[in-house]
Amino acid sequence: MSILCLRSLRLEDNHFIFKLLNSSGWITFIGDRNIYSPDEATLYIQKILDNQNIDYKVIELKQSKTPIGIISIVKREELIFRDFGFALLPKYIGKGYARIASKFALEELKGETLYAITKEDNVASIKLLKKLGFIHKERIKKDKENLELYIQI
Repeated sequence: MSILCLRSLRLEDNHFIFKLLNSSGWITFIGDRNIYSPDEATLYIQKILDNQNIDYKVIELKQSKTPIGIISIVKREELIFRDFGFALLPKYIGKGYARIASKFALEELKGETLYAITKEDNVASIKLLKKLGFIHKERIKKDKENLELYIQI
C-alpha cells in the first residue's frame, strides 16, 4: 500500500503552492514565478486550471492528506512531446517521494512519449530522471540558458 496519492490541483492549494513556488529548490532550478502571497498563488493556480496544456497533480501524503509536492505535465509550444516535471517542498526531498509519485504518474501516461527538461546542475533531478527511464537527448537553449532535454519513449 502506498503512502502517497496524486490528485488534481485545486484553488484551495494556494497556501501550499505559495510555499512550493518560493522554496529555494523551485527558485534555483525552475525559476522565480514572482508569487508573493497566497492570493497571488490562487491566481497562478487559476491560470493553470484554465490552460488545457498544463496539468498539475498534487502529491499528498495519503494518511494526513498533506500536500508535499507536484507532478507537472506541460505541452510546451516549442516541444513535440509533453514535458514531465516534479517538485517537492524542501522537508520532503531525499525520502523517495518524488520517485514514487513520478512512477504513479508515468504509469497513468504509459505509452506516451515524454520529455523532461532540467538545468545541468540539478544533479538530483537528473539522477531521478535516469532511474525513471529517461535518457539524455540534447542540450537546448531557452531564454539564454543551457538546459538538458531528456526523453522517455
